[in-house]
Amino acid sequence: MAERALRMADEITFIGYSIPKYDIRVAGLLKTSLNKSATLRIVDPQSNRIKNRLVDLGIYPQDKANNVSAEDCGFKEYLSTLRIPNR
Repeated sequence: MAERALRMADEITFIGYSIPKYDIRVAGLLKTSLNKSATLRIVDPQSNRIKNRLVDLGIYPQDKANNVSAEDCGFKEYLSTLRIPNR
């Protein structure tokens, strides 16, 4: 189910997950299933480091790195930037 969702997603946001090198199960899942044309958003105080890790681990191709936005902030700060419609 996760594989299918990753393949079909047009946009994926990672919030506070650093994609550590030792987490080979998640790295493998992302490497094999991530839609390489999807736009990625990384929300983390060290987002550029994580963006580089995606490329270094072969999860996301270097030529698509422009599709990755790096938001150098924490979760609470990121939430304040979202526009949530009134209900």
